[in-house]
Amino acid sequence: MIKYCIICNIKFITKRINKLSCSPECAAKRKDNYFVPKEMMNKNCVVCNEKFKSNRKKDKLCTKKECKLKWISLTRKSRKLPSQTKICVICNNKYERMGKGNPITCSKECSIKNERLSCKKWINKNIISVKINRKNFWQKIKPDPIIKNCIICIKEYKSLRGNQITCSPECSEKNRLNYESKRRPFIKITCKICKIIFETKQSNSKCCSKKCLKENRNIESGKWHKAHPEVGLKSGIKHLTKYGLEFKLPAYQYQWAINSWSKTVRKLVGEYCSICGSDVGLNSHHIFPKATHPKLSLNINNGIPLCKEHHDEVHRLNPIRRQIIVA
Repeated sequence: MIKYCIICNIKFITKRINKLSCSPECAAKRKDNYFVPKEMMNKNCVVCNEKFKSNRKKDKLCTKKECKLKWISLTRKSRKLPSQTKICVICNNKYERMGKGNPITCSKECSIKNERLSCKKWINKNIISVKINRKNFWQKIKPDPIIKNCIICIKEYKSLRGNQITCSPECSEKNRLNYESKRRPFIKITCKICKIIFETKQSNSKCCSKKCLKENRNIESGKWHKAHPEVGLKSGIKHLTKYGLEFKLPAYQYQWAINSWSKTVRKLVGEYCSICGSDVGLNSHHIFPKATHPKLSLNINNGIPLCKEHHDEVHRLNPIRRQIIVA
């Protein structure tokens, strides 16, 4: 935006709409013109009759605290109204009232009682109009009643609620008792793993918690795989043929190649775990996993020897695999 300075009348470019001066020097001059100090006036204090100077016309007191306190005390006495003795409408006790207003009661309790009495008097005078208004109001809001049959006594009854099933509280209690009798009772069962007695409504439950349930599933799956080794053999052949297609090898040749790869990795790096340094239960781990990088499954630089515990942890917390799954 192109603007003209207020003081020097020179053109200048700005992005701000509120800017009126071209430089800080002009801005200072503009402020000096705006903020001109007012002339001081000579005055006399109302209390001590001493002279003082001030810019404002309303000032009557000097800077002393004593004058201010005396002026406040004088103004309060002039404002105070005389006290009045009155009689309470309800308790008939005398009380003094200071200031404006025409109260009738002496306390809050009496005022509440007075309001209730006034409401009752008004209702007694206008009771006919109140009843007519109530009828008209409920006729507008009330829905039409529905005719239903009770579940227990099979009687017809009218109800405004759609969820109502019984005609009376006696029938509702009978219905509740019938519902509770149909509910399954609690059964005591011993847990298979921790052998603790627990109560359940399900007769098929075998474990007391999620931990015991996982252990039980692992035990049962191990037993099933021992009884059915054919299924494990088929799944292993499928797994090996899938990765052997990259190298154009059948399943048994690819298995032989992976075994030799694991031995060479342990020979080059050393017969110890690269994390904890133990030499028990070693396994060669793929840094880039086979599922995402099948071509690097037989690369010697893509392997590290690890123990069984750390090998399981790395497979569970592999960041490379997580990034690929998220992408």
